[in-house]
Amino acid sequence: MKKQYEIDGTWYHGGALSSIQQIAANKIDTKLGGGELGQGFYIGNYGHEASAWARHVAKDQKPSVVELRVSSFGAAGLTKRELSWLLAKECSIKIAKADRRRTHVFGVDVVAAPVVGKNFRDTPTQLKWEGAKSAVFLNSLKVSKRITKL
Repeated sequence: MKKQYEIDGTWYHGGALSSIQQIAANKIDTKLGGGELGQGFYIGNYGHEASAWARHVAKDQKPSVVELRVSSFGAAGLTKRELSWLLAKECSIKIAKADRRRTHVFGVDVVAAPVVGKNFRDTPTQLKWEGAKSAVFLNSLKVSKRITKL
């Protein structure tokens, strides 16, 4: 059975404090980031995963996490693609082999999938936001943001 991914809820993004402050100030750029599913701005549903990621990437800066509250009602006009664990894993492998972790896009506004870097199926959920339309939504007042404690 395919899992249904909800956009509604509280999501987290970890990074260096300077980046997190930009995100909290509604300056999200979906073309800057990259990851296992390609270019985009990633958020996950586990705060501790965002904290761990922040510690990994912050280097000599302060690691920080921003909490984003998203409503599917506000995102109603966005296109969404859902990936099963197996399809997300296959896509991740293809993207990595093609060296496209910073350039691959799916051509939708948001991709919902499990985090496949983990080797088990009951993994955290991630939303990968791509494109200008999703950036406008993320930077709008429809998405509340606040910097949280690690």
